[in-house]
Amino acid sequence: MTEALPRFVKAIMFGVRSEIDRVFWNVHQRPWRRDGLCACPIEDARIEGLRWTQPAEWDDADCSGEFEFRGVTISWYKRLGRGMSASTSMSPTEWVDWYDAIFDICDLFEERHREIAEADANQPHSADRKCPRCGRWFSYPSRRCGYDAATLERGVRSAG
Repeated sequence: MTEALPRFVKAIMFGVRSEIDRVFWNVHQRPWRRDGLCACPIEDARIEGLRWTQPAEWDDADCSGEFEFRGVTISWYKRLGRGMSASTSMSPTEWVDWYDAIFDICDLFEERHREIAEADANQPHSADRKCPRCGRWFSYPSRRCGYDAATLERGVRSAG
């Protein structure tokens, strides 16, 4: 059974989508392709515990999108905000707790990927160089440390 959503839950869902967009960008350094409005294929954000689906083609018989978390499924027609419903009814306090739990999952996902990226940045890969200033390994000049390619090349030669 689906329940019509109160307006504040619709706003919560726009907040959820915005947070997934933000976390996806921080982890992958590119926009999340979530809606099929361009020629790019729709992709899963790959945040464990969250499921966001959108139809690949709006000509499909079922043009509904869905978001699922902790047994609650929110559905909409074509675009988020249109014809929204939920698989269950909750009190306003339960909705806020559900929303906070989604942000907790996103924070954990982002932190885990930050730790992986930092560990990976300190490991050499084939054809990588180590910055003599910051000590990080990279495949291209690091703009964060301020060294350009020529300076890095000299540093690698003198260190090697």
